[in-house]
Amino acid sequence: MHTVEKALALAKWGTTGLRELQHAYRVRNINKFGATATAGTSETVIVTGNTTTFLTAAKTIEVVSSSTADTAAGNGCRTLTIFGCDSDFNEISEVITTNGQSDSADTSQSFLRVYRARCTTTGTYHGANTGDITVKTSDDEVMLVMPAGRGSSETSVFTTFVNTKAYITQMKLQCAPSGSATGNLFLNIHNGVDVVSVPFNSRRTEKAFRGLTNVTQEFDFDSYIEVPEKSDIWLSAIFSTGTTNVMSADYSFRLLYFS
Repeated sequence: MHTVEKALALAKWGTTGLRELQHAYRVRNINKFGATATAGTSETVIVTGNTTTFLTAAKTIEVVSSSTADTAAGNGCRTLTIFGCDSDFNEISEVITTNGQSDSADTSQSFLRVYRARCTTTGTYHGANTGDITVKTSDDEVMLVMPAGRGSSETSVFTTFVNTKAYITQMKLQCAPSGSATGNLFLNIHNGVDVVSVPFNSRRTEKAFRGLTNVTQEFDFDSYIEVPEKSDIWLSAIFSTGTTNVMSADYSFRLLYFS
């Protein structure tokens, strides 16, 4: 690596980050994105439907659709795959067969977090899910929603697995307030989410973008944001007024795996 390239890499990764990059056995580039069209004066997580659940104990997962076409023999989504982690923060996934507007069978595995859902098979060529598919616990706690026709969830929430570390490299946002409203977007991190009894570890705002109007912006971070294992990452928005404000945002990161 040339001197200039090494200096730039050092500025972005830091000394520890560069060392860890060399020792990681796997590196994934991941993009997380989400949107809300109903943000208001209360802080809203950037996820379809504005609702997500941060569990303190792993639970089995089931899905339900708003359409009868999303069934095992229907024209919509027949099976979908959910991705997340178990109680020990090991990365897991499972395929679920849809059951239309009735709850599906529960997963065989228990999930502490679900960070993505994707339609796997459909009954129509070039098709996807016909209805909104809600991914929830067996106790009806909403984890995320896959919007109709999209074939994938839209949620900004991610949790770093055991023996991994994330380095957030960039963010993008698009803000469309209603009327004269202004918006604020926050990048939030909660380290040590495995601590589930008092005293808890505190969440923090890592980046804040305030006073946003009709704007589209992209930010490449000069120094990558380091996030250790067993940490939640999510985006949230709040507006000065109104209830139909639009905020869509995404962030990209490199996830390093260690043995």
